[in-house]
Amino acid sequence: MKLLVNTLALSLGGMVMLYAQNQKQDSILVKKSNQLDEVVLLDAKAASGFDYQGATQMVLMASDLAPFQTRGVAAALNSLAGIEVNGSRGTVGSVLSIYARGGRGKQTLILIDGIRMADPSSASLSYDLRLLDMNQIESIKIVKGANSSLYGTNAAALVIDITTKKAANKKIEFQGTATSGTHNGSDQRNTGLDYSQWSHQISGSSNSWNYALTLSAQRTKGLSAFKTIEGLDDPFRQDAQRFVLGKKWSTSLRSSFFIDRQFMYASYDDAFMGTDATNSFSTLKNTTGTQWHWQKDRQYVKANLAYTTYNSEDISAFGSEVDAANINAELLYRIFFKEHWNLIGGFQLIEDKIKENEAQGTSESNYWISDPYVSLGYDKNSFQFQIGARYNYHSAYKGQWVYHINPSLFLDSKQQYRLYAGISSAYITPTLGMFFGPYGANQNLLPETNQNVEMGVAFDNKQGWQWGITYFDRKEQQAIYFNGPAFLYENNPEDTWARGVETQLEIPFSSRLRLSANYSFVEVSQTAIRIPKHKALINMFYALTDKSNLSLQVAHTGSRTDTNFTTYENEVLSAFTLLDFSYSFPIYKNIGGSFVATNICNIDFVETIGYQTLGRNLRLGMNWRF
Repeated sequence: MKLLVNTLALSLGGMVMLYAQNQKQDSILVKKSNQLDEVVLLDAKAASGFDYQGATQMVLMASDLAPFQTRGVAAALNSLAGIEVNGSRGTVGSVLSIYARGGRGKQTLILIDGIRMADPSSASLSYDLRLLDMNQIESIKIVKGANSSLYGTNAAALVIDITTKKAANKKIEFQGTATSGTHNGSDQRNTGLDYSQWSHQISGSSNSWNYALTLSAQRTKGLSAFKTIEGLDDPFRQDAQRFVLGKKWSTSLRSSFFIDRQFMYASYDDAFMGTDATNSFSTLKNTTGTQWHWQKDRQYVKANLAYTTYNSEDISAFGSEVDAANINAELLYRIFFKEHWNLIGGFQLIEDKIKENEAQGTSESNYWISDPYVSLGYDKNSFQFQIGARYNYHSAYKGQWVYHINPSLFLDSKQQYRLYAGISSAYITPTLGMFFGPYGANQNLLPETNQNVEMGVAFDNKQGWQWGITYFDRKEQQAIYFNGPAFLYENNPEDTWARGVETQLEIPFSSRLRLSANYSFVEVSQTAIRIPKHKALINMFYALTDKSNLSLQVAHTGSRTDTNFTTYENEVLSAFTLLDFSYSFPIYKNIGGSFVATNICNIDFVETIGYQTLGRNLRLGMNWRF
């Protein structure tokens, strides 16, 4: 606590940066605006304007995601400062692991339209990014730092809040995309069209009703998951369907009902033996839910209810089949009062469950989580402040508190310079396997906890010029690890830590030419792997016309360590730099085209020891809206 108080005091002279890309989409063709809106949201949980800002957040709009259409959500996230998505540069279908600010995948919470996504059957209670379909996504909000007081379990280093595409404002509209291209490693010269993707959406609005139906698919072949001499093909398949029916009951009340189905199948090889294998992994996810929104005057209410099932099957020498499910219910209320104050209160209820499998000799297991939370905000002139807390009660262990404290201060009358500080905590729920599984289960486990401190400064001249720098320091306590000799999951008595600096820059040279860049420096404790100490990206964007543009991106990833599972020793991986290019152009009226070239220099690099990475690849696509 003394450290936290001292850090908060030091923040008045520190420098913190936080801002968000807020590009807007013009029809179906990409047109980037030259505005990057800072979003330091005091309330990252409920909608609010710029006057109520304070936690580290970035927003990627549809136009920001367009260059990554054929590479997926992982590649888009990997382009941001402080985030490393291992597997995003490998073959399509590679296992994707998120490392944010030194944190691991289980310290990241993924939301779809504000609803928690977590697979109870996974080793880290995480959501498989390979299930996500880029064509269903309208925007992605990324909130950094420990945010369990607002978002709940697993929001320890990063929150990824995905907003899906909404219905058109006319009675009926058709839109879609189709892309095809190569899927090569750096040592291949295959011109075959081994990558394909398509998506169709029909949506519309009539009177007080609206609807949207989206169907999409992705296929790849031609590459081996593991880099071997034989190089046997490991194909990947992804399918997604989503239907949303919405109703506007009054000027204040609206609701929606949705059904979402996502399926992925990936072939993979034997990493421990370093050989080709006929292994495969598949997951089928089905979600049904409803959302209700009520807003009047200075009050806002939001309610979510969703039921999700997962069926995962691993076919290998140690294969398994798991049926899991979870329930997520949440009620949020917000009110603005006495001119400068606002209050958020909410309650979240979660059940995670694994069903019985007699063939494997595993019994049914489940737990409940109930979380009430509250957050108080103040905003007057140049000063904003927020303080909040959440009480987590878990059916398998006693309850605990987490909190956040976020002050923010403008330094000048034009409100171009902002000082910011944040102190917060988070928790990570142990998985069902750790509590009740057949291998080393321990019902005395405590949740992993995180303490996060941020401080810095941001500059925004409201005309496109932006710069900022953030310093963060994160400590993790009670990390769960598997004690091999004792054959038991245990809490580590030693703390792990990560600290570093993130900086970003945006320069509009003209109304058509813009440069953006970011850099992150991260130091971690010795137990961490696959996290580069240095990482940088430069992107040049040029709008040829209102409906055509060019983008050139240079991304550098520094050296880092990785475990060689054939020798069980850590090795240092060399740094590498990749050059990517994208071009969007009109074809005819409401039809547009896109051309993407990745790893133009065909660099041969290693992302994960033994696994294949992508060389130069060319992909051509079309998009339409009628």
